[in-house]
Amino acid sequence: MEQCFGTSTTQDGGYIVAGRQRTFSQNGRFFILKTDSMGNEQWSHQYHPLQHGAAFSIFETDTGYIASGAIQYPDTDHDMFVMEIDEQGNVVWEKNYGGVESDNACLILPSISNPNTYFVVSAIRENAIPKPFITQIDSIGGTIWAKIYDIEVGALQEAPPQLTSDGGFVCLYSYDTEFGYRAPWFWRFTATGDTLWTRRIPGMPTDHNSYLKDIARTHDGGWLLSGFDYSEQSSWAVKLDSLGHTCSYLGCDSTASVGLSFVPPPPQTAQLNIMPNPAKEFVTLSWATTLNAKAELLIYDYTGKIVLRRFVSGNAANINLDYLPNGLYICQITDNGMMVASGKVTIFK
Repeated sequence: MEQCFGTSTTQDGGYIVAGRQRTFSQNGRFFILKTDSMGNEQWSHQYHPLQHGAAFSIFETDTGYIASGAIQYPDTDHDMFVMEIDEQGNVVWEKNYGGVESDNACLILPSISNPNTYFVVSAIRENAIPKPFITQIDSIGGTIWAKIYDIEVGALQEAPPQLTSDGGFVCLYSYDTEFGYRAPWFWRFTATGDTLWTRRIPGMPTDHNSYLKDIARTHDGGWLLSGFDYSEQSSWAVKLDSLGHTCSYLGCDSTASVGLSFVPPPPQTAQLNIMPNPAKEFVTLSWATTLNAKAELLIYDYTGKIVLRRFVSGNAANINLDYLPNGLYICQITDNGMMVASGKVTIFK
């Protein structure tokens, strides 16, 4: 069984895939697969077949591919692992990084400010405490600089780091909630590995794990994050502005502050039940509050623009969303001008 963690397109129109391969007789192994443009396998290789490992990211180079992940060693347990292979998957060089304790797997991305170098992002364990570890390596894996931040994190999340216009990058760590569950933590680094800021997402649940698995840059300079949590509504998306800010209700996010004058709802606003979510054409909204005759439903897009306004009554409403494009929307129920319920819906057709 194969499990894919990282994929990149190649100059020949095909794909290079990094992941983990398992069989009935062995646990995960560092695995790379090359396909053509139609997804047909051209070659695949399992690396270090006697050691537990996994590949999490991969990029094409001038002569082959560079991949990163983790390999388990007898003396140091799991180490960060980076290797370069040629166009047929043969090893050109390989190196492991980390300390004497079990470290996170690492993710890799090319630097735009220093060609033929790469950022390696991970978490290193010191005295059983995982801490952010950032290094820049040259084209043969040599360390240019390395930094460890003396702050505890849960782990590095699998979302691929994304480069920023100033030559730095953003990535996702996690932190442990008060009940010992994982929640995402967004970090922005400079080209030299210093932190510009870190952001925790407000309102995260503390009684189950939440993960963000992907990062995409948006046209307004912010980011859209997507992932899942272990709840009844597992899939979710988060919109961040250029400074990493977001909120659980419309009005506190700086991306929604251009010429807007509405007042944020109070923290005790009831949760609006939205099914299905993500939605395609129609959605059913339900709420527990008893509404008066002047109750309204308002739906905003991520810029704060009202895209739907209608009167509602009772405890549910069926809404046609067919005319709206894909994206994240905020739904709010107001009664006599007061916010009584709110929620988010993702449209994905």
